Amino acid sequence: MGSRPVLSSSIFSAMAQPPILSYTDYRLYIKDCLESLRESRPWFSLRYLAGQMELDAGNLVKVVQKDRHLPDRCLSALSNELGLNLRETEYLEHLVRFAKARNSRKEQDAYEKLLELKCAKADVLGRDQYAFYKDWRCTAVLALLHLDNFRATEAAIADHLLPKAPVEDVHRILRLLEELGLARRGKAGRWIACKSSLTTGPAWKDLAVRAFQRETLGLALQALDRIPKEDRDISTLTVTLANEDLEKLSALKLNFRKAVLDLAAQASRSDRVWQVNLQVFPLSRSGEERS
Repeated sequence: MGSRPVLSSSIFSAMAQPPILSYTDYRLYIKDCLESLRESRPWFSLRYLAGQMELDAGNLVKVVQKDRHLPDRCLSALSNELGLNLRETEYLEHLVRFAKARNSRKEQDAYEKLLELKCAKADVLGRDQYAFYKDWRCTAVLALLHLDNFRATEAAIADHLLPKAPVEDVHRILRLLEELGLARRGKAGRWIACKSSLTTGPAWKDLAVRAFQRETLGLALQALDRIPKEDRDISTLTVTLANEDLEKLSALKLNFRKAVLDLAAQASRSDRVWQVNLQVFPLSRSGEERS
C-alpha cells in the first residue's frame, strides 16, 4: 500500500468535499467524493480508497456502479478516510441500511432516521413533508378545509373524518399544515386553507408516496365493510395483456385522473371528501420470465 502525506482533521474539513447530509444514495456519495477529492488529494483514487477499506478495487467499482453493496466492515475506514464527524458517520451507516433494506418497513425506518439526522439542522421541511404523506388524514383534513359552507374547527374536522379522529390528532395535523404553509388559523377557531398542493423533493418523494398509497389501500379494504354500498364504488377487472400494453393502461389511467380533477375543479359545490384509488399490477410472470 502506497504512503500518503499525513493531514490534520482541520485540513480535511477545509477540503472541497460533497456534504453527505444532502445524499440519499451512499454509492453516489462515494462516486462524487472520488471525483471531487482528486483535485485536493492527488494520491486519492478508487484503488487507494479500496485499499484503505481492505476491499478489492474491482468490488468497489461494482459498488460505485450500484451492482453490489459495500460491506458493513468497511464503513469505519471509509468514515475515517473522508474525515466524517460522529453525526455524519451515523448518517453514512443509515444510508447503507436504507439502500440494503429488503422490505418497506426497514426502508421506512432507515429513511426516518436519515431525516432525523439531517433535520438536526435548521431545515425541517423535508421531515414535515414526509410526515404529511405518511398519514392519510393530513390529505383528508386539507381537503376538508376546501369544502363549501363547512366551519372547519378542530372538533368539526375530527367528527367529519371517516373513521373519526381524536381532536388531539387533528390539532397536531393542523399545526403541521400550518408549518407547511398549507393552512392558517382564522377567527373563532376556524381553520382556512392557504393552498391545496405540496411540492415534494425528489430525494424522498418515492418513499413518501409509497407510504401514502399503502395507507389509502388499507382504507379501501376497510371501506368494503365500513362504508355503505350506496356511498362507495369499488370494482375490479382481471385481463390478459402484453407487457408493452402497460404503457397504454397508464395513459388511460392518466386520462381518467385528469377527468376526475376537471370534474372537481368545475363542481359548483363540494360537501364531502372522496378518495379515488387506481391500481394496475401483474398476477402472473411474463412470458420472458417463464422461459
